[in-house]
Amino acid sequence: MQPKRLHPLHYAKYIKYGIILCVIPVLSALLIFDIVAAWLAFTQTLAILLAIIGLSLYLWYFSEVSISNDLLQIKTNKIIISSSSNYKMEMILAVEIKRPLIYRILGASAVTIYLKSEKPKSAVKLVLKSKDAAEIADNIISIDKTGGVFSPAGFDRFIFVMLSANIVATAFMITITVKRTVKVFGSELEEFTLAGIDRAYAVASTFLPAGLSAIGAIVLFFSVISLFFGFIGTYGFEVNKSGGVLISRGGLITKTERRIITSMINSSTIRISPWGRLLRRYPVYITAGGFKLKDLPLMAVAAGSENTLGKLLPGFKMPTKPLCNVKRKKIGQYLWKPSTAMGLSVVLCIVSTTALPAAKYILMILILFSFVWLIVQAEAYFKEGVRRLDNGFLTISISRIFTRQIVTIYTNDIMYEIRSHAIAAQEGRCDVKVFTPSSTTYKVRGMELSVANRLSFNV
Repeated sequence: MQPKRLHPLHYAKYIKYGIILCVIPVLSALLIFDIVAAWLAFTQTLAILLAIIGLSLYLWYFSEVSISNDLLQIKTNKIIISSSSNYKMEMILAVEIKRPLIYRILGASAVTIYLKSEKPKSAVKLVLKSKDAAEIADNIISIDKTGGVFSPAGFDRFIFVMLSANIVATAFMITITVKRTVKVFGSELEEFTLAGIDRAYAVASTFLPAGLSAIGAIVLFFSVISLFFGFIGTYGFEVNKSGGVLISRGGLITKTERRIITSMINSSTIRISPWGRLLRRYPVYITAGGFKLKDLPLMAVAAGSENTLGKLLPGFKMPTKPLCNVKRKKIGQYLWKPSTAMGLSVVLCIVSTTALPAAKYILMILILFSFVWLIVQAEAYFKEGVRRLDNGFLTISISRIFTRQIVTIYTNDIMYEIRSHAIAAQEGRCDVKVFTPSSTTYKVRGMELSVANRLSFNV
């Protein structure tokens, strides 16, 4: 493959920081109507900005990406010292191509190359011309055009969006965006966000008691925003399989394509949340070294049809036998946290009926959440465990707050840690931690000590 030059957008971050640093002094002077100081600040910052642009163009001109002899080589010239990064092709297990709207307008694509382990480096990020990005991706992980294995449509797509939407992550993202924007450009975005919450409050107050209107407004506002981003992110979403490669594509504003080598996948996780139980659909996430699905699941499987995952993940099987011995467990280990939360909420709710009636509805919500948490942890008492299946893969069932996770590990590159205090050791119980190459740790509670000591590493 002929060497490719990076796209100028690869160095746009330097220009972005330069623009922010240059705009702030000028705006500060204009806000106090000091035209002379604003002009002086403008001329000084313009010189700095031009210098940053010149430096970025210099770095871009001497950049080079090439693939030869099973080696990915990235060369950059850093004024005094030239650097060259080399990565063996066998160390690469996934490639992601992202094309945000502004990148498509400028003919660029962002390519993220994921490596086998998160340490010392999990991924390499490059911005290239769209044509060059496609050529490099094909040279690293080649694929054939195939039909979609999973392509949600109609009501299934709506379910997929709801399962993919993360209200907490959306709220955090919007909060950070508002704070950063307020610092640089003023409070207009903050006022717009508060106005949106006020409108949601007006809607919530029509069908919720006064004590719940504020919470309902916030949840409603961020739910709508989260679903909006979910619809945009899942536009045209499909998952294909080409030989030993998984391909997922989708997105409206930001078009994304991911290619993952199936044999390099470390683990898959089926997340069974209360919301998923109601919809009878469970999202599936995978990890592969430095690659982790965070924004969107790989697919959603129907309840009772989990074994269809074997079409995408060879060897996947749902456990048919219990993963634990309930007789050797202590139920208090699972129920003490939700029971404490529920008991405290009930007591506060009783007190609030006379001391603070407006708060009783909020406390009722806490009681409901504690009850759901209690039910999920009671299920964990019967189902949480870890075993090697007949096909050699390690299967783990764990429950975290409201969600049960069924994890299948496909690699031997793991580590076990067995912990047990004196009383538990005497009763033959322990907790087991499983560490994976993706820096993900799974903790299984109440395992039989003899079973934990016999856990093998062989797939």
